[in-house]
Amino acid sequence: MPQPNVFQKKTTEHKAHEATGMMRWLLTYADMITLLFVMFVVLFAIASVNTGKYQQLSAAIQAAFNNPEKAQEIEAAMEKEKEGKEGKKTRTEPAPDSMKKLKEEFVQAVDKEKLQGQLHVFVDERGLVISLITDNALFSLGEATMKPQAKGILKKVADLIRRKKLTQNIRIEGHTCDLPILTAQFPSNWELSTARATTVLKYLVEKERLNPYRLSAAGYAHYRPLLQNISEKNRARNRRVDIIITRENKKKIGSM
Repeated sequence: MPQPNVFQKKTTEHKAHEATGMMRWLLTYADMITLLFVMFVVLFAIASVNTGKYQQLSAAIQAAFNNPEKAQEIEAAMEKEKEGKEGKKTRTEPAPDSMKKLKEEFVQAVDKEKLQGQLHVFVDERGLVISLITDNALFSLGEATMKPQAKGILKKVADLIRRKKLTQNIRIEGHTCDLPILTAQFPSNWELSTARATTVLKYLVEKERLNPYRLSAAGYAHYRPLLQNISEKNRARNRRVDIIITRENKKKIGSM
């Protein structure tokens, strides 16, 4: 009677044990990948919290445990939505050539209206800037009440804005020089610069009927000078109100 092959029996048992170990390793690896996917979906949802993201999060978690292929479809849809939003944001910003052309049109209009010496037009990182020199055009030193001639200048600026049918936001910034002010009405240059910007904004809205949803006002005191405050000429240039046609569009709420 032949004796059983002990070596062959042990080899067979070893292979069976090895196969079982491999399956356990694969299951552990699959669980880890699933948990990582869920974690990244949660992080993505937290980055932009809204109802739609919560619904996508719920569907993605359920799909991750029940249907991996469906999870990939949801992830692709979320990425497509993100790209679409970024594309829309980019399209709201006028191209540099467009802003340059707008500047040229405003410069020509300023020359035609004989506004030289009262305002400057230039483009910077904020957008198209119509910079009104307050001493010459708008306000007396240390005051926020408009001069009589200021209304005529602002009317011409408002006419230009309406004529171009602009869709961008318009921000009005008040700026002062570094000379301190201390009065009951204006304890510092912060109050003075903000009051001047607000005065211009209210005139454009109440008298010129520009769309208030597109306008905003801010005061920066003497902290954003155009020139160094080392001479009276430079200080006079720094005392200004900037009307800025920004690079970002506003949602359509109404026309100018």
